[in-house]
Amino acid sequence: MIKQKQIAGYGLYLLLILLPFQTRYFLVERSIGGAFFEYGSFTVYATEILLWFLVLYEIFWFLFRKRYKNIPPDERVHRLILKFFQERPIIAWSLIFLSYAALSALWSVNREQTLFYIIRLTEALLVLWLITLSREKKRSMLLTFVIGVALQSAFGIYQFFTQIVSGSSILGIATQIPDTRGVAVVETELRRYLRAYGGLPHPNILGGWIVAGLIALVALIYDSAIRAGAFSRSRLVLPFLLVYSLLFTALILTFSRSAGAAFVLGIGVFFAYGVFHKKTRYRGLELLCLTAILSIFFGILLKEPLTERGTGLVFNRNSGRLEQKSSWERSQGLRDAWILYKKNPLLGSGLGTYTTALVRLYPERPVYEVQPAHSVPVLISVELGIVGAFFAFLSFYHIVAYLLRRRKILGIVLFCAFFAFSLFDHYLWTLYSGVLLIGVCFGFGIVSDDE
Repeated sequence: MIKQKQIAGYGLYLLLILLPFQTRYFLVERSIGGAFFEYGSFTVYATEILLWFLVLYEIFWFLFRKRYKNIPPDERVHRLILKFFQERPIIAWSLIFLSYAALSALWSVNREQTLFYIIRLTEALLVLWLITLSREKKRSMLLTFVIGVALQSAFGIYQFFTQIVSGSSILGIATQIPDTRGVAVVETELRRYLRAYGGLPHPNILGGWIVAGLIALVALIYDSAIRAGAFSRSRLVLPFLLVYSLLFTALILTFSRSAGAAFVLGIGVFFAYGVFHKKTRYRGLELLCLTAILSIFFGILLKEPLTERGTGLVFNRNSGRLEQKSSWERSQGLRDAWILYKKNPLLGSGLGTYTTALVRLYPERPVYEVQPAHSVPVLISVELGIVGAFFAFLSFYHIVAYLLRRRKILGIVLFCAFFAFSLFDHYLWTLYSGVLLIGVCFGFGIVSDDE
């Protein structure tokens, strides 16, 4: 007979593997000028259903297990809440920020949009809670997460070399070919290179999941080194290095600059820790050499598209047409954000309403020009105002202080990576796959290490 902890454990493993998949049902599908409008539509993902099942199952089991049968129900709830706050300060501070974000529904320019985004942020917090509450080993959860990311990476590599993303309504994947307008490509003088999507909505999002997977994998490699000894070779090292090569290859093929910046910052901190830590020094140098070899190999093999993406880092005449267009769109997004911010600088337009406010400001714009600003701090400032930005800063300050005080190395590394993501992209705040990724990774970052 399957025990309670097995149901919860297997369910969590399944959730970690399936989270990147975009299988969903459209509750409300909206459009602008006849074109689908992602940021105004309401959907339910298959993984959301699994998430809520696991959450309700954990709560039910906690409140009704035998050891509490003589304790009144209200006392059980009190104990659950007390445990929630005392043992997980990050959850407590995140809940404080979420509470203010929920209050923004009172003055939001689109209340139903705000309520929808409150659910999304709540789900990220619930994923974090499930991971920290789980009785499964941290190594097992990290390994399961890496397996899920490896599946997406292999899918992305296949897409790049076949230069097509095959659509699937079941997996929530739209067909993408490099000649179609609006598809993420790198355009050079010779051709258009389709970037790797995996099963996610955009290559930048796949890049974010891969960077998180690489960090989790490095944590597993360091853990095996500590357990086996500085120079002893665990039987898992070779498979881990092969998976590392797979993930790094897929990261290159996303051609994502924000993911590249996050990789350099996050993995750079982790490599430095590994090299200067006696028990992981050999593994750290091994990973550093492997990364250098793969970088040189792909730098030669994909010199043309990589160079094109590199010149697009700054707006200049040497950049290609699409890179100049991308730079212009990002700068235009910041100008739009400034205009929207000035309309209500104190309280903002309401959680999740940036694009709604933008449509009201420029109703004549086509759907492809109605995009969030590519910066999470900017979006928070516009949607939640000065007060919301202050609460966000306060929450992040206490989160970082907690990670440093408890010496949560994995949490610190993940925070560095996600800080880079947040500066250069918006999906960690605006899309389900990004919001839930934050919950997963911070759950890994604060959960206690296996003994």
